[in-house]
Amino acid sequence: PKSKIIQSQQLFSTEDEIPEWTSDFDDYNPSNSNDDLINDEEDDDDDDKWDVSTLYDLQNQQQKNKNKNLDLTAIQTRQFSLGEDIQLLNYVGSIQLLNYVGSMGFEEVTDWEYYYPSEDEDSDDRRVVQPNPLLGGGEQPKRTRTSSGAVVRIFSAELVGRLGGKLRAQGMDSRVIIKEYIGGSSSSNNNNSGSMAVEELLSIGQLQSELLLANNYNDEDTDNWIMPRSSSDDSNVQTLLKMLKTSSFVGILGQVELENVEFPPNDFYQAFKVKPPSKFARWVVYEYTGFNTVATYSVPPSIRRSQLPPKRGMFGNLIDPPELPSFADRAKYVIQGIVQQSLEALAYLHDHDRVHRSIGRTSLVLTALHTQDQREAASIYATNPSDLCVKLSDFGFSTSLLDPSYVDEEFVVRARSFGLSSASGFLKGKNNNNNNNNNNDSIVTRNFAMAEDLHALGFVVVGLLLTSLANPSSSTTTTT
Repeated sequence: PKSKIIQSQQLFSTEDEIPEWTSDFDDYNPSNSNDDLINDEEDDDDDDKWDVSTLYDLQNQQQKNKNKNLDLTAIQTRQFSLGEDIQLLNYVGSIQLLNYVGSMGFEEVTDWEYYYPSEDEDSDDRRVVQPNPLLGGGEQPKRTRTSSGAVVRIFSAELVGRLGGKLRAQGMDSRVIIKEYIGGSSSSNNNNSGSMAVEELLSIGQLQSELLLANNYNDEDTDNWIMPRSSSDDSNVQTLLKMLKTSSFVGILGQVELENVEFPPNDFYQAFKVKPPSKFARWVVYEYTGFNTVATYSVPPSIRRSQLPPKRGMFGNLIDPPELPSFADRAKYVIQGIVQQSLEALAYLHDHDRVHRSIGRTSLVLTALHTQDQREAASIYATNPSDLCVKLSDFGFSTSLLDPSYVDEEFVVRARSFGLSSASGFLKGKNNNNNNNNNNDSIVTRNFAMAEDLHALGFVVVGLLLTSLANPSSSTTTTT
């Protein structure tokens, strides 16, 4: 295969302790795998084998490795209960399910390319067979798609009890979104779902930890966050929700404890028209951002206007919807709002050493900053970019750039298709546990990983521009 790209797809929808510095660099040997200090009795700085810059880079890398799995906001340990508020310290609050929203899955897209036999399989000079011999002389598409089906179910819910009351008393939104990751059974798709949940928690845990530290929280302040099994954690949740309001990603509050919960199948189906969760399910609680994405906005505005529900006047007469804002106002909202903030959200992710790897139209959520009605952000009448906040979501395929495992065989194949031979060398060095790889290889692979995110976002932006700013003539007919 030439390349394999994972894309998120909405299927259905109803609405390492670090050694301290010493004054003598001879006492520190970076080649020691345990990072222990090695005593040098001669204590002579003149024969140092490791210069200051090398030592600084190494410690900086160790600090990053230590932080990459941070969870200072305790999303992996904070547990919510279902139903009425219960008097147990194990739970920070209670959640009441409101509606079943829909399900999501992913799609694997593989582009195939064939090469003439070569003695050196790793050679970058392999000749491509043209035309493709297996596809009717190149007249048929060279791409295959594999759909996962539904692997994530989405529910809207509300925080109730003590915590919910505190949020409403402060004028904050007590609604949340629950994503049910089906994983854990023998099905490969369900196993994918389970690994997606783990990666989602790791990614958001790191981003929220760094967001917490960026808001001047020190180690003493975060001690109370990592033990969220008391009523004092209510204030932590409130603080977290305030910080997430303007963040570049959809935040996570915690998880729902399902181990001791029994769902009567008939009652659950009657309430939500879907089957109850399996015993392998994992429920993750997200901040409420609504369900409007770039996919929602990527429809010609004249068509969306024609689909608005009719309104009646004082005497029962039908009233036409208001006219659309001017093209200049709509273009400003799209370019300076949606596009610019999408790029800023992705840049934020890359600045924090992560890549998304599954950006699509449903991965960019449009939220409103100054109202709890999140539908306003995707309204055809929205024209003020300052009222908008674009958030990245769906981190199930995300990975850390500090973890070399992201450079796998498929990554190398994609990189070689763009003439980046160093990615292959990086993979060989990794597989051989070679710690003396050229730093340029690492830089190239890192940049290529980020470029793949930008490439995917570029397609989203093109689709957005060609639809949201389109102005079909009145004679244009559309079929659905």
